[in-house]
Amino acid sequence: MKYLLTVLTLLAPAAASAADSIHCYSIQDSDRRNECLALAQNNSTACYGIKNSDRRNYCLARSKKSSLQCYSINDADLRSLCLAETK
Repeated sequence: MKYLLTVLTLLAPAAASAADSIHCYSIQDSDRRNECLALAQNNSTACYGIKNSDRRNYCLARSKKSSLQCYSINDADLRSLCLAETK
């Protein structure tokens, strides 16, 4: 029983992220879809599929929970938003 609870506890986050990412696939814009997938799955790999460099850096900063990527964003408003969200 203890083993079963441990396995279920480990699998629950994966099941939740899969359910959260399902709606991402309906997004037509590929940059927005990749950002959605990266954040829903808590995996920055999808960010690298984003063509717009500012949006890619924003995605990387949010998915890695690190403000370092924010400083590579050229758009001042997006950079400020990024820094505010990753503090």
